[in-house]
Amino acid sequence: MPAGTQSTESVRLSVSTPVLAETEAVLREFIGGVYRLVGDELHEVVVILSAAAPEDTVRACRRLEAEHGRLRVVEQRENPGLGRAVRQGIFECTGSHILIIDSDGEMDVETVPTMLRALKERDLDLVVASRWMEGGGIEGYDTLKYYLNILYHRLFGFLYGTPISDLTLGFKLGRADMLQSFEYHGVFHEIGCETTLRPIRAGYRVGQVPTVWRKRKEGASSNTFWMNLRYVAMALSIFWGGANEQRQPEEAT
Repeated sequence: MPAGTQSTESVRLSVSTPVLAETEAVLREFIGGVYRLVGDELHEVVVILSAAAPEDTVRACRRLEAEHGRLRVVEQRENPGLGRAVRQGIFECTGSHILIIDSDGEMDVETVPTMLRALKERDLDLVVASRWMEGGGIEGYDTLKYYLNILYHRLFGFLYGTPISDLTLGFKLGRADMLQSFEYHGVFHEIGCETTLRPIRAGYRVGQVPTVWRKRKEGASSNTFWMNLRYVAMALSIFWGGANEQRQPEEAT
């Protein structure tokens, strides 16, 4: 399809989001934004609820499930780990496309309509939200982490030969059949780069749109400094050995 033309493919969007310890106020703001911004194209919201979630968070999720049609809460089967939650969420989804996004307020839900437009107009398999392209940005990032992030993206962007400027953020929208075709191994936050690098390495059409990442107002991130090494290990593993690792047909149903 020529660039700039409108895809006629209909979108039934599944939104997959992991929940660990978010407050009801944060969850309500996030869920309200999803319903408002996606509108009729929203097929479902799948909340993957951690076994370690505090009781207040569990009750908030159950209230939201009772209040909102098309929202279902699924308990995380393998704990702990954000990566395990994201992996489960991908395969719980039943829509034509999947939006992977955190529910803690750091990822800007207002970016979603731009992602949907890019998916259709550019006929993409995957749209990545990028903090590093023009129009994007970061608010409240640790200085050391900021520069390590720049180094990572320059190094692996060159290695993979990709113009995608944000390889680690776990905020993306893609075709369900494509996302569900891979065998994933990320356990913690490295799932963010795995769900971008596998499609890139496999030759799918991957594009990007700008987004602004903002440090969460409540709670603390579980992504420690030493977990950054897992991003490096994952990127090297996909590049050298597991780029096109596909699920077996019986697993992909």
